[in-house]
Amino acid sequence: DIDIPLGRIRVRLKGSAGSHNGMKSIIYLLESEEFPRVRIGIGKPPEDVDLVQYVLEEFQGDELKIALKSVDLAADAVIEIIRSGVERAMSFFNPKSLED
Repeated sequence: DIDIPLGRIRVRLKGSAGSHNGMKSIIYLLESEEFPRVRIGIGKPPEDVDLVQYVLEEFQGDELKIALKSVDLAADAVIEIIRSGVERAMSFFNPKSLED
C-alpha cells in the first residue's frame, strides 16, 4: 500500500479500497467493504517515478529486507486476528514498525 510507509503494516476492521486497485476488485466481487484486512506499506513513489512502475518493481537491498520483515509481521497480525480478534490485532500491530 503506497499510503503506508515501507516497514509498517496496518490492520483494519473494514474500509474502502483507497488507491489500491486489487482491493477495489475484491470489494467489487464481494459486494462489500465489511471484511478485515491487513495492509503492508511500500511507501509513496518518488515524484519522477510512474505509480504503476513503482508498485510493480522489485525491492532492492535494504528495501527487500524491510519488505520481507513486513510480510512476516503481517502474517503474525493475521494469526492474532484469528486468535484474538481484529480489535486486539489493531491495538498491537498498528503502532508497530520494524524499528520498534
